[in-house]
Amino acid sequence: MPAGEYLAVTVRGPGSGTPELVWSPNSPLTFGPFGDLDKAALESRAVWIYSRNLGEEGSITAFFRRLLAPPENASARLLSPDE
Repeated sequence: MPAGEYLAVTVRGPGSGTPELVWSPNSPLTFGPFGDLDKAALESRAVWIYSRNLGEEGSITAFFRRLLAPPENASARLLSPDE
């Protein structure tokens, strides 16, 4: 995975029943235990998602490709590297 080409977002919380799953846009429906995560993942433009069972906690991590330009509907101003 090339450095700087992806953004990873991890959500971690209590719960010992998190299944260990992996998802990509070409995967069949995977995240049934998490409700509509498959649909949300497709709509979010995630390229890879995995979940982990961490004992008394669980986590879900999603990877997104770096955008070269902000989307047309971006509402927040992006900072330049000089700011």
